[in-house]
Amino acid sequence: MPLSLNKLRKILYEKGFITKKMYKISGNCNFIEIISILSGDMFMLYVPSKYKFRVNENCHKMKLIHLNEKDREEIANEYAESPNQDRMEDIYDEIELETDYNKKNIDNIEELLEGKYKKPIHLKDLNIEDSYDVKCVFRQLRRLKYCVQSIRYKLVLKYKKYICVLHLDDTIECFYVKSLPMLDQRKIIVTMDLELFYENFDNLTEEITQVKSGISKVLDKNHINHSKTLQKMLEKKDTIIQVTNQLFNKKNELRKYINHFQGLLNEMNASEKINKKRLDNLNYKSNSTNSNLTLSQQKRKIIEEIKKNYRLKDEIIDNILKVQNQEEHISLIIDKILFDNTVMLDRIFKNLNDLSNIL
Repeated sequence: MPLSLNKLRKILYEKGFITKKMYKISGNCNFIEIISILSGDMFMLYVPSKYKFRVNENCHKMKLIHLNEKDREEIANEYAESPNQDRMEDIYDEIELETDYNKKNIDNIEELLEGKYKKPIHLKDLNIEDSYDVKCVFRQLRRLKYCVQSIRYKLVLKYKKYICVLHLDDTIECFYVKSLPMLDQRKIIVTMDLELFYENFDNLTEEITQVKSGISKVLDKNHINHSKTLQKMLEKKDTIIQVTNQLFNKKNELRKYINHFQGLLNEMNASEKINKKRLDNLNYKSNSTNSNLTLSQQKRKIIEEIKKNYRLKDEIIDNILKVQNQEEHISLIIDKILFDNTVMLDRIFKNLNDLSNIL
């Protein structure tokens, strides 16, 4: 049976909260942006689908962006391999709440947003810029999830017309909201479900403030650490140029070896050609005159030289292939690494330019 949204609003107001925006999926209100009139903090209330809050009034419609396993893997590895989870947990410290009410058993809580979503948007259907935005927001929220992995408060990240939701089971879903204004501004919002709201409304304002403060401290710490890391990377530029020059010299050195072996191979081929011609002449003489011991000895000697040439040619060809493989491997791996780095550096400098534009 559908529940009364007006009654929920009344309860929220009595507890010191006012509603700002509502979001629906398949006609039911699933998310409500709420502001505390005591602290001014905003949070997002998640309404599990089993409560069926029907909405006919102005409400933002959310459409799921479908991310399959391949999409998620590509997002994780877009710049590099996924960071080690222990390392990520060290970087994004967990937030510990200081009120009496803390984490409870959530094993039996139904999966968020269960049910079918009509006509989900596929990531591949978005244009390049939108696809990049979704991936970027997804990655950032996945990093921030380590801050709240041990508490029942989770996070929502808003950017432009996209909302990414971190669920209680630490999965992430992204939504497109057409009716939202196209604001080039990111916003992190603490979220909780309706059950937590009823269980813990006396501590909500204090704990939401703690969570937001904890997130800010983590971001400040990483701001400093990432800046130091970037500085160290930039200090290595001279070493990088030196290494690339050394590798270029290494490739030229290997090519000289290849040219040397190919010169020896040409000499062997020329010597083989001469010996075969000499052998043909001796065979002609043997056929036109009576065979004698001297001609037979000469032929055996030439045949031995030809066999020796074959052995030397095999060794030379093996050396050519070995050095060629080494040179090609070095050339290809350098091309791969430098290309990847060029693309990433281009992204880095664009990002740094975005930093400058914030000022």
